[in-house]
Amino acid sequence: SSSLDDIANWKARDPLKRLYDSMVKEGIWDENRHQKLEDELNTKISDAWDKAMDDPYPDLDSTLKYVYYQK
Repeated sequence: SSSLDDIANWKARDPLKRLYDSMVKEGIWDENRHQKLEDELNTKISDAWDKAMDDPYPDLDSTLKYVYYQK
């Protein structure tokens, strides 16, 4: 079994795709709603990315403040 076979097997079992297909089949979700949600999320991600890139780089002390726990 090649790694390409493994990838194909995992894609066939993708839980998000299976949930999407199931919701569409039951009539509780559709491509239009999915596209609208995807567009909204992409906008939020893009806005957050732009804000992060425009913010000044934090000083060294604050970069470690929220990374490591100190007693």
